[in-house]
Amino acid sequence: MGLGLEHIRHAYGDHLVFPDFSFDIAAGEIVCLLGPSGCGKTTLLRIAAGLERQQAGRVRLAERIVSDDTRHLPPEARNVGLMFQDYALFPHLDVAGNVAFGLAHLSAADRAARVAETLAQVGMGDRAKAFPHTLSGGQQQRVALARALAPKPAVMLLDEPFSGLDQYIRIQVREETLSILKESGVATLLVTHHPEEGMFMADRILVMGPTGRVLQEGTPNEVYSAPAHPYVASFFGQINRIEGVAQGGRVETVLGAVPVPGWADGCRVEIVFRDDAIDLNPTGTAGCPIEIVDARTLGRYSFVKFRAKQDDKQAVFRCRVPGTLAASPSQDIRAAIRPEDAFVYRMDDFREP
Repeated sequence: MGLGLEHIRHAYGDHLVFPDFSFDIAAGEIVCLLGPSGCGKTTLLRIAAGLERQQAGRVRLAERIVSDDTRHLPPEARNVGLMFQDYALFPHLDVAGNVAFGLAHLSAADRAARVAETLAQVGMGDRAKAFPHTLSGGQQQRVALARALAPKPAVMLLDEPFSGLDQYIRIQVREETLSILKESGVATLLVTHHPEEGMFMADRILVMGPTGRVLQEGTPNEVYSAPAHPYVASFFGQINRIEGVAQGGRVETVLGAVPVPGWADGCRVEIVFRDDAIDLNPTGTAGCPIEIVDARTLGRYSFVKFRAKQDDKQAVFRCRVPGTLAASPSQDIRAAIRPEDAFVYRMDDFREP
């Protein structure tokens, strides 16, 4: 076992952040806490690190209890690697000095060898004498990762580690970071509010709602393809919603029927579907006739807003389709939901989590 948080309870004044929160991370596993800002992700990371003490529950590192009702080890006694979004490099130390900071327990020769080894691991071996202000954002991130890994921690804790990078560098650096973390075999807790980042990095994701409750836990594919809660479905991409009533194992909507086998007749449901779950058909007869409200080409696909002509409510739907679509197409276009890509929830489930 790498890291375990057991029955954590924590509050700030009258605001209860977690009434009873538990999870664990195995050695070599990357677990992502994914949720919106303010849901308590960073608080959990700080509790795991020892930067904050929980009000109840306990924290385990490997098989050792490091915090409970009777003891609380500080961060420097926990053998954890910490990496924050601002990197927190020491400006007065060069790269080698930053990486060596947590290695005071080693001899000078062993410390130099470990610094060289870790910098080589992150591809910064040729910048050992450089100072942080001379480095790019991506290079600073690599140095911060090297500093966290140098003491060979049992657990790595990463708080929004890529948020300060532009899109191109972020993709490159997170791929490199994933490779390094997997190679090191360290248990890793990643905190982020970026769904794509969690999907790419994690072996397992805990999706948290705005109030701090875990709405779903599973592999990236499980939480994306089979969201257990409407909020989880919405967190991974723009969604459309249609209300309906189950009747005869299906729900009739303005964009076609959605099967709901086993649901009782008369059950009120909310159908949730992402913007890539709609097919537009400019030539055939499948689907319902639509009116294009707007269409924007975004490279290889187009973002389209439309209304169903037969919809008295005049609801606007959004979809993403391959290729280019004119805002005022010359031919009639029809739209239909792909039933296999629609998620159905009872109306009672569609509430703020």
